[in-house]
Amino acid sequence: MKLYIFIFCGLITSIFYAQEQPSNLDKNGEWFVNSYFGTVTIEAEDSFKVNGNVAGGTVGREFILNENFSLLTGIEHLRSWTDFQNQNQQIFLKNNYIKIPINFKLGYLFSEKTSAFAEVGVYGGYLYTSKVEIISENFEDREKGLGFNFGLHAGVGIKHQLNEYFSMSLGFISQGDFATTFDDDTPEYKLSDLYAYRLSAWVKL
Repeated sequence: MKLYIFIFCGLITSIFYAQEQPSNLDKNGEWFVNSYFGTVTIEAEDSFKVNGNVAGGTVGREFILNENFSLLTGIEHLRSWTDFQNQNQQIFLKNNYIKIPINFKLGYLFSEKTSAFAEVGVYGGYLYTSKVEIISENFEDREKGLGFNFGLHAGVGIKHQLNEYFSMSLGFISQGDFATTFDDDTPEYKLSDLYAYRLSAWVKL
């Protein structure tokens, strides 16, 4: 949560001190594709709380708000997985989410083709499959359509323009759920302390 507060305050302060929008940013915005990989804490209500891994990717569009700020949104897929001991059994858990992020981004140009950026926003997600396996018991349980989660997102990164139409960026992101809505008869999974490295490709069309 401290990371979210830090980046949010930085964005507000930058309103008064921001320089010209990076020249490699088209007035109509850009399309982007990204992928990320990192760690996460997975919690099942009244059951367990364990560390795990996370990987995901987004296809989306940037919309220019003014010369300093833009809005990013799209469709994101996220997969979390972990394994842990419970009553001398090794349990494997894999969850798949579809998410809709809405992020505000500030770019800061420090060379002709390279800029730094910070972003902060919210997301809504849908846990569409959850798979639990116990190998020693030859047990597998797969559930579909479990429920929704809502959370906060923050990120920072460096973006470099390769040519007139393409750019690449490398960054660091953090996410965490602040609310979940699940059916009464299903486990209520919550993701927190998600930290990941993200690689993105940007295209002007």
